[in-house]
Amino acid sequence: MAAELPSPQRHVLKRLTLPQVAALILDYLVKDEGQRRTFGALLSNTVSPTVVRAGNKVNVIPGVATVELDGRTLPGQTAASLIEELRAVVGDGPRIEILREMPPVVVSERTPMFSHLARTIREHDPLGIPIPFMIPGFTDAKAYDKLGSKCYGFSPVRFDPSHDVAFSKMFHGHDERVPVDGLGWGLRVLFDAVTGFARGG
Repeated sequence: MAAELPSPQRHVLKRLTLPQVAALILDYLVKDEGQRRTFGALLSNTVSPTVVRAGNKVNVIPGVATVELDGRTLPGQTAASLIEELRAVVGDGPRIEILREMPPVVVSERTPMFSHLARTIREHDPLGIPIPFMIPGFTDAKAYDKLGSKCYGFSPVRFDPSHDVAFSKMFHGHDERVPVDGLGWGLRVLFDAVTGFARGG
């Protein structure tokens, strides 16, 4: 991404990989809240409390409370390393139990499939710059990976930059939507990608 950006954005983006300054860059230089959240999730393990349980009567103070956390680890990280980070925050008091571990899935971009997808994007958008990207959310790629299939998460949609639509802010939100024209464009790209690859590129 940095290679395609003008200066000074190019130099700033490269420094996001430095833990010493990444947080400062995100807090003070990235103005868009959705972009801040996205980059933050791409650069660190994340965890969100999603289920809280304590007691079942209004007039009784519960003796035990439990919190279920949804944690996402970066490639190369494990549930154990995430727990170490949690311990640094909550201390040794709470008991932490791993209910399920699903390691990140990594797929190489140095494949005929990725090259074909990138070529198809450029055919439909000559100014488009295909880049490999990490999806911080949960996808079905984890299940397909167990079957030996590789997923690229290729779901093209075009957003008109002149419109005030920031998908990163709406993703899985109460107002999630995509532009109809952009969806139609993406469907044509997907059709050409599938039929072109089936024909042998």
